[in-house]
Amino acid sequence: MEKYSGREKRKSHDLCHKIAKIIVDFAKEHNLGIIMEDLNGIRKKVNKGRNLNRRLHSWNFRKLQFFIEYKAKLNGIPVVYVKPNKTSSLCPRCGGKLAPNGQRLLKCKCGYENDRDVIACLIRSPRPP
Repeated sequence: MEKYSGREKRKSHDLCHKIAKIIVDFAKEHNLGIIMEDLNGIRKKVNKGRNLNRRLHSWNFRKLQFFIEYKAKLNGIPVVYVKPNKTSSLCPRCGGKLAPNGQRLLKCKCGYENDRDVIACLIRSPRPP
C-alpha cells in the first residue's frame, strides 16, 4: 500500500507542477496577473460524511496554489488572493446587484452581462469619493 501511495503523491505533485506552468505561461504571454480564491480554512468547512470527506480532503488545491504563486513570482507576475464572498453577486463595473440571466450568466442594471466565473475573477477597484 505504501508503494502505491507514494506513486499517487508523485503523480499529483507532477500534475500540479504542469498545470501551474501552463497557467503562469498563459498569464505571462498575455501580460496578465493571477487572481486566486483565499482557501484558508476550507477543510474545516467541508463535512459531507466519512467517505466523501476522504475524497475531498485528498485534493491538492492548496499545493496547486503554492506552485502557481512561486512560479508567478519567478516570472514577475502579480498574484492576488481574494475572499470568495460576494465576488459573483456584485457588478464589477458599477457595484450594483447582479441578477441571473440564464444558467451561468449574470446581468446588471447598467447593462453589463457575463459568466459568473468571469465576474468572480474581476476585482472591482474602489470608486473615487
